[in-house]
Amino acid sequence: MAVKGPRKPRKTASAGKETVTSKPEASPIVQPPRGVESQPGEFQRAQHRMEEEIRFRAYQIFEERGRQEGQHHDDWVRAEAEIRAKYQRAKSA
Repeated sequence: MAVKGPRKPRKTASAGKETVTSKPEASPIVQPPRGVESQPGEFQRAQHRMEEEIRFRAYQIFEERGRQEGQHHDDWVRAEAEIRAKYQRAKSA
């Protein structure tokens, strides 16, 4: 079996210069708001729970639309708005 050598950057047709495709930027680390004192990891667990709820709601919306492909971003945005509103209502109560 042949062994591949190191990966070389792709050349572009314009100007004949080599370009290296960069990795996508990492998501920023979400920190709790200033003045919020919590136990270590509590904020991260709450963020994870909220993201799981958003994911589940987005899937429900997908199924309600008849499982039509191609609108996953819209489903996610709608689900995120619904879940964040729910958390805001609970927080302000």
